[in-house]
Amino acid sequence: MTATNALFGGLSIMMSVSGHYQLAAVFILIAMVADALDGRVARALHTAGPMGVELDSLSDDISFGIAAGTLMYAYQLKDLGALGFIPCALLGTFCAFRLARFNVKVSAVHGYFEGLPCPTTGVIVAAYVLSGIKIWNWLAMLCVLALAFLMVSEIHYPDNKGASADQLHLPALLGCLAFFLICTIIYWPAWAAVLCAAYIIFGIVNTYLNRRKAKRKQRRLRMKRRLKTETLKETYNEPLPRYNHVPYTADRGLLHDLLHGHRCIRHVASKRKKSGGSRQQICDRHTSAQ
Repeated sequence: MTATNALFGGLSIMMSVSGHYQLAAVFILIAMVADALDGRVARALHTAGPMGVELDSLSDDISFGIAAGTLMYAYQLKDLGALGFIPCALLGTFCAFRLARFNVKVSAVHGYFEGLPCPTTGVIVAAYVLSGIKIWNWLAMLCVLALAFLMVSEIHYPDNKGASADQLHLPALLGCLAFFLICTIIYWPAWAAVLCAAYIIFGIVNTYLNRRKAKRKQRRLRMKRRLKTETLKETYNEPLPRYNHVPYTADRGLLHDLLHGHRCIRHVASKRKKSGGSRQQICDRHTSAQ
């Protein structure tokens, strides 16, 4: 199945060069189906191995990077000359980079895709060609550039393989659903391209909301630590003795709590009561013992 993916990717390139754009787009979609089934077939036939992993990445770059870039250039961007050629070439280059990063981080990243998946890039280009519409050339060039950079970005996209490591925000989901419905009603033949575009927008918005939430959480933790430190300073406003010259005893643990604020005030007060005497008396006992 992996070889089938590469086969139809190569056929798509030849059809694009020959001017059969619709057929080239169909071959990319067939390659996407083969890519979705190759892992299941390999596991069912017990033929999965490291060679299949490397061949899968190479096939994906051919079908969803090089073939998609060739199709987009031949279908519309050839009118721009070099300005149209460079974004399409970057599509194949960044697709290879995206696949290499995926192979390196396959054991560290779970529950999401880091960067736009390469099959999504191929599908949105094929769906755009099959829809029969043509947007402005400069806008199409910017969209191809955006697809290329989104593949190598750190934006998280759901992988639909189980529990996601990221929170999926309902406002982002509803907004993208509304975008899909409105665009489909306006021009329904482009529903597949609009669906891919909604998936891309959802990943961008959801990643932004998750990072903003993480920053707020870190800010609250810093404020909590600062408030705790200021409370300890107000409670124990007398100068503290040097910690390094105190022997390692139970009283030294108490002084460690007072100096670094690792325990709550009530716990520190109870330890002082059990050890007998105030903090200064504890220090005096260590001085007399020396």
